[in-house]
Amino acid sequence: MTELIKLNKVSKIFGPFNAVNKVSFEINKGDAIALLGPNGSGKTTIVKMIAGLIKPTYGEVLISNKKGKLQDIGKKSTNLIKVGFLIDIPSFYKSVSAYQILRFLGRAQLVPKKELDSRIEDLLRLFRLYKWRDEKVQYFSKGMKQKLGIISAMLIDPDILILDEPQTGIDPKARVEVRKIIANFNKEKGKTILICSHMIHELSQICEKIAFINRGELIAYDTIENLQRKLKINELTCQILDPISSGVDDLLKKITKELEPYLDYNIDPPIQYFYDTQQLRIYFDGKRKAKAEMLDILTTKFKSNFRLISYSQERSNLLEQLYTETIV
Repeated sequence: MTELIKLNKVSKIFGPFNAVNKVSFEINKGDAIALLGPNGSGKTTIVKMIAGLIKPTYGEVLISNKKGKLQDIGKKSTNLIKVGFLIDIPSFYKSVSAYQILRFLGRAQLVPKKELDSRIEDLLRLFRLYKWRDEKVQYFSKGMKQKLGIISAMLIDPDILILDEPQTGIDPKARVEVRKIIANFNKEKGKTILICSHMIHELSQICEKIAFINRGELIAYDTIENLQRKLKINELTCQILDPISSGVDDLLKKITKELEPYLDYNIDPPIQYFYDTQQLRIYFDGKRKAKAEMLDILTTKFKSNFRLISYSQERSNLLEQLYTETIV
């Protein structure tokens, strides 16, 4: 695999506060990585060091140059591969238009003149901002400014796209669209993605690898599937047609007794019901045969209690559980 970014025992100290402590990991070409952790864990500080906005107190941040060799951006930053950044909440001059901002940024980042206007037009259309291209940014909503920030990060056609909370302020429908754009940027164009976000569902739809950060330290870094195997977390989500309004505790006891041979009792309780989403979550031994046999039991012995409309292993639910198990 081709390494594009490497952090080597990176630390950042602000006065008495150690924001990042000896963090080491690498980002390979084509990766889609989520940087996940609670508020104040050090995620944004790590991203800012990769962006070169702040320098590490100790350690190295290495980025590949166009010849494929890693170099320390603190010592030498010429001839690097292209990296697009959205750092936190973007801020723009209010009295200029979206087009003017993007043209200025494109010229400043040496986007070829013959390509610049077409790139701006394509990205504005892609993010549904084209009809606002000549409007002053002061009239933009928070979500529109956020989209403009993502566009500015993608304008240079970067090899690596680094986004810090990219969905902030964007409405639910637009979040789905933006998520698809970012995922396609990775899967169809082969670009490398690093995303910091608290929106676990968003990350589960885009990223294959997770870096868990807590109190400035790297707790775990691997693919979702490998982390699942290491932590021995196997979860099934059963979506129920109609809500269970009464007798839930007794029903869960009966289901637990019937599914006892297959359940993972390291999770307490191994079967949980969520009223808001009308879901049963079952933690089990992970065996393929167990999934089939549990489905048979649920659809035959409990058909008078509820009707299943789906039965699957949800990545977002798995990621929530990984987060809970990993971040302490």
